[in-house]
Amino acid sequence: FCMSETGYKEYTLKDVRDSADKKLFTVVSTFAGGGGSSTGYKLAGGHVLAMNEFQQIACDTYSANYPDTKTICKDIRELKVEEIFDATNLGPRDLDIFDGSPPCPPFSMSGSKRKGWNKTKRVYGKVQTNIEDLTFDLINLAKDVQSKVIVCENVKGLTMNYARDHMKKMIEGFEDIGYTVAHRVCNASFHGVPQKRERVFIVCVRNDVMEKLGLNIISLAEKVFPVPYKLQPTQRDAIYHLLEDEDNLAEGKILEDKMSGSTTGQWVKMMPKDPPKYVSVGDYNPKGNGFQTRRLGWNQASNTILEKGLMGQSHIHPICDRGFTTQEAIRIMGLPIDFKLIGTLKQKQARIGLMVAPPQLKRIAETIYENILKPYKEIENI
Repeated sequence: FCMSETGYKEYTLKDVRDSADKKLFTVVSTFAGGGGSSTGYKLAGGHVLAMNEFQQIACDTYSANYPDTKTICKDIRELKVEEIFDATNLGPRDLDIFDGSPPCPPFSMSGSKRKGWNKTKRVYGKVQTNIEDLTFDLINLAKDVQSKVIVCENVKGLTMNYARDHMKKMIEGFEDIGYTVAHRVCNASFHGVPQKRERVFIVCVRNDVMEKLGLNIISLAEKVFPVPYKLQPTQRDAIYHLLEDEDNLAEGKILEDKMSGSTTGQWVKMMPKDPPKYVSVGDYNPKGNGFQTRRLGWNQASNTILEKGLMGQSHIHPICDRGFTTQEAIRIMGLPIDFKLIGTLKQKQARIGLMVAPPQLKRIAETIYENILKPYKEIENI
């Protein structure tokens, strides 16, 4: 099949800069991590004015790639709206998109679910309390920013029964500050990403914008969520050629040695290479342990890569007895192939696993711009 049918293609930081130079709309990104979501907005022609993130190594990674974006490196619970306005030279109602991807462990389908709520614990290198409530800190800032659109991303588990009441509370929070809300679980593999990454996107449009455009809550979803591509890009599309890359092979050897020395390694070696459907360590371990350590074949998209899944070796290369290298993970996440990562190998891979897949966010941002922001600016003549 043609690559155009999957939307997948490699690109560079220069491509990102060239697209961002269009400055079609303005963005402030909170919980910005190393810059996955910002990359998506920039690819869509967005001008990311400022970002907020509390992990210093994530801010350093972000600045290494996008030095012109103002960085506010602090806990969102300590962030004041005046700092956002000072960083952007904007005031209330001026910003186009206010973005945020609050931490997802409390809602993860593979985590402890509600048992992990209402706790004080170390998460992402910092002792935090009730991180499941961080979305409401985003909402408190959004109340004063009053951007035309808010985009909030989180894990699919937020839509499951055990978290549905929390999701409802979040939607009501956005509605209470003057927005109409649409949400949808989107699979990144149908938006140009060689990864079966399912995330819920909550898109909120300010009520006066809705009124000017003649939209209602029923018609909103089709205006802000893109039509999926028909086919999924595969691991073959993304990483097969790296089998001949010397730097990639060198890092692969490090990961192979790590796997060989682990208790899981003996079972990984028993897994078939390039399987037609996924196989797991649990299929070969007599105790049945390791069912989340999986291998998929070349002609399939990867399973969802996570912060711990990379160094933890949850996702096994189609034919090598190891997890993905940094360069393989960069391509499976849909990042620029020359994206710069800061820190140790573990820290670099953690940055990737925590990101929003840029091509998916690009398509959502393009849809929002074409159907919401552009016509609104034409009506307002701004």
